[in-house]
Amino acid sequence: MKRTILNGAVAVLAVVAAMLLTAALAVPGAAQNLIPFKGHIQGQETHIGTPPIITGNGSCTGIATVVGQLSLTYQETIDLRTATGTGVAQLIAANGDNIHLTNTGSADLVSTPGFAIITEINTITGGPLSQSF
Repeated sequence: MKRTILNGAVAVLAVVAAMLLTAALAVPGAAQNLIPFKGHIQGQETHIGTPPIITGNGSCTGIATVVGQLSLTYQETIDLRTATGTGVAQLIAANGDNIHLTNTGSADLVSTPGFAIITEINTITGGPLSQSF
């Protein structure tokens, strides 16, 4: 997932890139599959804590392949020294089904002050909707 962060990472703006979710199959010995999960989300992210380690809390809504309308909530621990983070998230489809996720990510600064591009890899860890992957 790619997010564009504005003015100290206050807003999560339209996600245009594919979010790759790694789905572990229930079949013994089966390899993990990468499934393209394309969509758009928009929401808010707030931060608490004392730099260089802060916590980001976010809440978004959007639309994506496989699930249609969705909401996404997450909490991430961010290390500002290395521009990396890890966290957990929950994606909830319009019908109430959900997916539990863990993520790792990194940030790249861009030429516009106050902006960064954040790339995350989200891994499915459970939830009823995870059976769709």
